[in-house]
Amino acid sequence: FFVVVLPCGNIAETDRNMMNLSQSKLILSLLFSVATRTPSNTNAQYVEPCETLLPHDFDSGETSFSARTTLGREGTPWIQLDLSETELAPRAKIVLSLVSTTDVREDASRDDNELIAEQSVQELDATGLKSSNGFSAMFDGDAVTVELVPDDGGEGGVRQGGPKSRLRVSGVRVGLCEGKSDETICGSRDDRTQSYDDRQGRIGGCTGWLISEDVFVQAGHCGTPSSGTRIHFTYSQSLAPVQKQYAADVSTYKGINSGVGKDWGAGRLLPNASTGKLPGEVQGWYVLGGVPSRTSGNTIRITGYGTADINSRSQKTHVGDLVSIHSEHLRYDPDTTGGNSGSPVVHEQTGLAVGIHTHGGCDSSGGSNQGTRIDRSDLASHIDWLRKTCTQDAQCSSNHGSAYCDDGGRCRFNAVPVPSSTPVPCPISERLESWLHEMEGVFFGFFRGG
Repeated sequence: FFVVVLPCGNIAETDRNMMNLSQSKLILSLLFSVATRTPSNTNAQYVEPCETLLPHDFDSGETSFSARTTLGREGTPWIQLDLSETELAPRAKIVLSLVSTTDVREDASRDDNELIAEQSVQELDATGLKSSNGFSAMFDGDAVTVELVPDDGGEGGVRQGGPKSRLRVSGVRVGLCEGKSDETICGSRDDRTQSYDDRQGRIGGCTGWLISEDVFVQAGHCGTPSSGTRIHFTYSQSLAPVQKQYAADVSTYKGINSGVGKDWGAGRLLPNASTGKLPGEVQGWYVLGGVPSRTSGNTIRITGYGTADINSRSQKTHVGDLVSIHSEHLRYDPDTTGGNSGSPVVHEQTGLAVGIHTHGGCDSSGGSNQGTRIDRSDLASHIDWLRKTCTQDAQCSSNHGSAYCDDGGRCRFNAVPVPSSTPVPCPISERLESWLHEMEGVFFGFFRGG
């Protein structure tokens, strides 16, 4: 017998090592047929972020007075603080501000560096700290000052012996080294143009978008969000202002990553830690619609944060043909690159979102890119679960395992999903089914040696 090792949804990387085959010529002929009829660049379009969570240990101790520190890493494009062990009294707050220096040292004093705060400021009280999952916003620079403003007891000043707070920074996230990858331009040139759609944002190495006031969608292979994950509603390469960064409610997220047509993720976002508003209140959201029944007369728009030679990972858009319609996925030919994974697949004639872009498949000679249908049954079920209101636990646990109805009348999981940005291998049966989708009618079989 021969065995073909099949990766999830990516025949271009299939290992076709054959041994001891008496029908070698026939098999080689078959494989040549498969290779010539299969896209050579069917890749998940995720840009792997290069980021590091550095351990740190600033601790003000329990105090009724102010405390302040500045942290930085020279040359990092962004910085975020882990404040999950900070404890704030009812009227206390912490104030974070981006600083202008590029040569600050982590162990340097404020006076030695004469730091001047500029550009970005975030204030967090106890409620805001909870809404941000215990992390600060992501600041577009390499150093941040954080200050504890104590509870004044409502008297307008610091009271000795007043309510105590504790400022603790237990980690610093830095990095995000992004590079151009997985380019799947359909033809000889990149036809994408700059875009200004408020309803979607950059999330890690991918694109995410809103379908209600607080529900967002992305590609499953983009990974399970962590407490520090932020979706940035911005048009440019820069991080979004702190007022347009939103943390994921990790206890509501669910996703799958099993190849073409079986790749989706969805969850809720928390209110902005600075404004208290839900993202959809500010940004609006996409309306979901039915998948067209035919390709003729129908085009697709893909908008997202793909890499590019100019303004890489800024928001860009392109419209192309709807190429083919399948039971779990769609094919289309707007240009995409790494970072476009998760982009909404929008039916241009109606403006409705009909899918989630997940995989490339184009090259300079043509081809088509691919995405998961929005009406896939398990995805549609989870979206309904995220949007519903509830009064009892039983309304949340049906088909969703261990879940409950919270005090706000929304469903959430008892167990928080494990954060991951690494694609999860899919079962061999699903790999085979994914490969068969790519074959589109090519016949193959197993051959026994004589």
